[in-house]
Amino acid sequence: MAEGKSNNEVVPPLNFLLFVVEPSEEEFSQLTLPDLCAKLRAGVVLKDKREGTETLLFWLDGEPSMNCFMLLPKSLRINTDGNGSPSYVIDKQKLGAEGEQSLETAKYERKRHVRVGGKLGMLGLSPKQKYEVVLYLKLIQTGGLGSIYSASTKTMSIQDGNQTREPWDLVGRVPLGEWYPLLVGKFQMKPNYVGELSLEIQVYFWGRPDIMIKGVAIKPPVVKL
Repeated sequence: MAEGKSNNEVVPPLNFLLFVVEPSEEEFSQLTLPDLCAKLRAGVVLKDKREGTETLLFWLDGEPSMNCFMLLPKSLRINTDGNGSPSYVIDKQKLGAEGEQSLETAKYERKRHVRVGGKLGMLGLSPKQKYEVVLYLKLIQTGGLGSIYSASTKTMSIQDGNQTREPWDLVGRVPLGEWYPLLVGKFQMKPNYVGELSLEIQVYFWGRPDIMIKGVAIKPPVVKL
């Protein structure tokens, strides 16, 4: 929705109420506008109502403020070679220029392949804005290596029938021990984007590192200077 300024205060998009008022109406109704904006830029965790698990992160980013989301590990379909259940590690999530959250990240030990799939309803995204979809992963491996070669394939589809598929891409060396943003795709919101955004990512590694997955973010594109 449109955003305006009054007395140096930033007004959040009106449709943020779709995501944060229902689970915490009383808390948000008592906040002043500056405190509300600060809280939304820091991020709000949304939980599955049936299971009570953290599945989605919502925050405001950019100027004007855009609705942004991160599909957290428990809302994604994650498969690895040998499968097996992940362990969960608390890690601080950096959101945009201002926000930060401590959330669970999924950790898989000694894997060569990971497949990640997920869906997000597009009605909550900001109209006419440009977005990028990014998978955040971190590789950990002993032995003194500083990076690992990897290759990936990515498919992103929007329910109006538009689909983009990236062929196998040699990502190159992925640094160890730091969060790596793997770009899945980019799009601009259109009036007919009222369905779901679906994505499927496969990544192969030369070696068997431990793999940590933060989530899949739908956020403003990074501006390269």
